[in-house]
Amino acid sequence: MIVIPQKIIRASRLFLLPFLLLAILVACEAPPVKEEPPATPARPVPATATNQREQPAATPLLSAPLKARLVELPEMALPVFRHTMEQKPTLVLMANNPFLAPLPTDSAADIVKLLGAPAEALVPKLVPFASDPPLLTDMTVSAALAAGYFSRVLWVVPTKGEKELFSGAQLKTQLVDLGAINEAEAASFQEDIDGSVVAVIRGVPWHIVHYTQLPQLSEDVVVYLDLDFFKPLYRGEIKTPLLEITYALLNTLKKNAWKTLNLVICRSNLNGLPLETRFLGNDLAEAFRTPQLVSGEPPLKWQQRKNALYLENFMQNEKIHDIYRQMLEGSPDDPSVKFALYQILRRLKRGDEALDLLAQAVATDRYYALEYLNLAAVAEEKNLPHKKLEMFARAQEIFPDNPFLTIEVARIMIEMGRVDQAKSMVDELLKRNWSPLYFPQIKDYLRTLIAREQPAKVQQ
Repeated sequence: MIVIPQKIIRASRLFLLPFLLLAILVACEAPPVKEEPPATPARPVPATATNQREQPAATPLLSAPLKARLVELPEMALPVFRHTMEQKPTLVLMANNPFLAPLPTDSAADIVKLLGAPAEALVPKLVPFASDPPLLTDMTVSAALAAGYFSRVLWVVPTKGEKELFSGAQLKTQLVDLGAINEAEAASFQEDIDGSVVAVIRGVPWHIVHYTQLPQLSEDVVVYLDLDFFKPLYRGEIKTPLLEITYALLNTLKKNAWKTLNLVICRSNLNGLPLETRFLGNDLAEAFRTPQLVSGEPPLKWQQRKNALYLENFMQNEKIHDIYRQMLEGSPDDPSVKFALYQILRRLKRGDEALDLLAQAVATDRYYALEYLNLAAVAEEKNLPHKKLEMFARAQEIFPDNPFLTIEVARIMIEMGRVDQAKSMVDELLKRNWSPLYFPQIKDYLRTLIAREQPAKVQQ
């Protein structure tokens, strides 16, 4: 019913390519945390005079303009949550994943202390590709509750079917199996007469509802909307057109007009969502910023994209190409349109033009460079090591702050016999601070990487 990662505790900053998982994640991932999650949150660190700021006023959601904060990973929302800590609002969590992995016992107090610091101090700590992160993605809500950011959580759960398929008992079982809740928290689950669920998790009241039954709320809220929310709802443009799903949700939110202090939209491309979904974050942000879009006809660009997505079902590549070309004329700087054109040009076997458009998309939005890793995977399948290295090198140029990419580039160089160059890269990687909790074996892996690969090179 609910799409939740099979392993809730993972080093999710690694790019999810098969060879990266085999080469790095298997060797270096920390063992699962065995401690049960705490039943009550730790005491938050009081705000000091230096981090007091004017508290934001609540805006009725989609009844007045509201600027959304766009983030790449869930934990990057924590500095935004920090702004309203003193107000103790309700967190409206619209996501597949509740992000309830327990905080590691040995570092929980340090995490809470960090989250009690001024928001400006959090931002440098919560970045993608960190080799020494304070917490992992799936710990985000656990951390926020431990720090005392929220007084209550409303979890809006998307499911593939209708409301009748929403089962509180099944949800509880899933969360227990994942290690997200302990026995005491599971025992607090109660189904209401309307089918929703109430519980106490991390010492905080939770109300868990199906996405079609959003409740009226009188209190101030902070809304977190992860694009993975749409994953179980979308089954293709014929059965469930994305624009219709989006507009239905927006209209329901507009009807409820929750008093919103902050709104966060997480793109989650670094957490497994394909780059084809990236445009949706900007479109949603535009809708919240310009609520009248929800009341009238969708913007022309949105309708054009809907037509292009529909034509995908019939492999109408030339027509799709024409639509995106028209969109590009109207929005010449939109990287999502350039990325869509790149994809269709690849299908039309116009590879050089496609790569040029991908580079243009990357120049405006660097996260489209994740596509180079998909191209590296294609090169791997075709046994083209030089092309694979080229794609990784392009990605590394855009993401020089990603040490995991550097590891893979070094590994490929070793396979190709460029050991000296790889060794200098490994030496730099060894100088980094690596989390002994989340990446306990990575330095040993780096030290043995060259020694393990060199004999194969000599035999060649």
